Amino acid sequence: MASLSIAESAIVSPEAELVGDVTVGEKAVVHPTARLIASQGPVVIGEGSIVEENVVVESSLVGAHCHLEVGCALASGCELGAGCNVRPLARLGADAAMLAGSVLGVRAALPAGATLPAATALRADGSRQAVSEATVEARKGMVISEGAALQSLVKGR
Repeated sequence: MASLSIAESAIVSPEAELVGDVTVGEKAVVHPTARLIASQGPVVIGEGSIVEENVVVESSLVGAHCHLEVGCALASGCELGAGCNVRPLARLGADAAMLAGSVLGVRAALPAGATLPAATALRADGSRQAVSEATVEARKGMVISEGAALQSLVKGR
């Protein structure tokens, strides 16, 4: 039986599509035209995470304070650790994983079943780069700030 669970402090656009067993955590934000589709298992969006426009998440788990940018896609069975960033138009294949603080670059692809190590950036050309602890913390702070700003904007209406 499908269930929809949206935390009281979460913001989910009425123009977003949520289908099946979907959970949106505290202070998470789901933008218009985002699609959270639980066809082969649940979709979980962690606390304080941001899901932007035209993002597609299929039956995957997204940790706390992640940022899924415009037009990226997570195939079924993906798992993202806390503080991950999936840049615009990036793709994760089925059962791919990003460990805490990792970044999938603009138009980059993480193949099915692959794991991106913690605090590692993968670019579209396949090159990798270490992500400093300071950068991971700064990005987490930006996600928290953006979420808080959106919360204030909505509550001010």
